[in-house]
Amino acid sequence: MRRSWAGSSFLTDELVALLNDHDRPVSAEVVDGWFFAYFWHYDELDERGWQEAFSVAETVVRARDAFRAWEESSRSGT
Repeated sequence: MRRSWAGSSFLTDELVALLNDHDRPVSAEVVDGWFFAYFWHYDELDERGWQEAFSVAETVVRARDAFRAWEESSRSGT
């Protein structure tokens, strides 16, 4: 398995917990800066499934924003 520093840097505890749900595990990968999540037990009419998908998306966005803020502060030296 290949790992990139940028890809693994946003795998927060919150995101890992969402991906490792024993009842509904999610596979994920980062390819060329894109985050892909694969929901294996997914029913498009299941409200819980949509809530989980949006929770994963929101967590990724928060982690991305935190990473970008850290990256910018390390460039500026603050």
